Amino acid sequence: MAVKVIKLEAAYPGSHYQSPHSRACMLAHAGVDYLRAVTFVVENTDQGPMTSFLLPSMHQTLELLMKAVAFKADPAFDPKKHSHRLANLLRHYAGRVPIFASMLSRSDTVTLLEGLEKGYLGVRYGECVWSCDGEDWRLFLRLAEELLDELHILTQLKFLAKHFEAATGK
Repeated sequence: MAVKVIKLEAAYPGSHYQSPHSRACMLAHAGVDYLRAVTFVVENTDQGPMTSFLLPSMHQTLELLMKAVAFKADPAFDPKKHSHRLANLLRHYAGRVPIFASMLSRSDTVTLLEGLEKGYLGVRYGECVWSCDGEDWRLFLRLAEELLDELHILTQLKFLAKHFEAATGK
């Protein structure tokens, strides 16, 4: 067995997967997958917090969602430009993206994002220790939900149960 990775445009020529809208949608769906994974781990582990997985995955969740929003604000957005620096991404687009300005104005949000940035590589590679409390987890969930609500508005895609319920009137 071999893992084969093929760029979407090569696999499906003419599919327009490189359009800013498509990129935003794909990043958002990937962010939802990460959110579901970290939520599942937090809710279902009896072996401890799985720190080498959890913190980097929380960071990855927010990074994917923030970059999806950035693609909707800037068709020329380069997701590699800011690397994994979430606070820098917020600062760069705060003038164009109201949700980013709002996030940047909250010190607890900036502190969490900076902590996730520091831990992204260090914790994943076992070079750092970290701590987190229930407030950090709740803030992470709130940020992910805010970003997904924004992406729902921007893309018209449904990511959370409440997006589906609103569509059916339930």
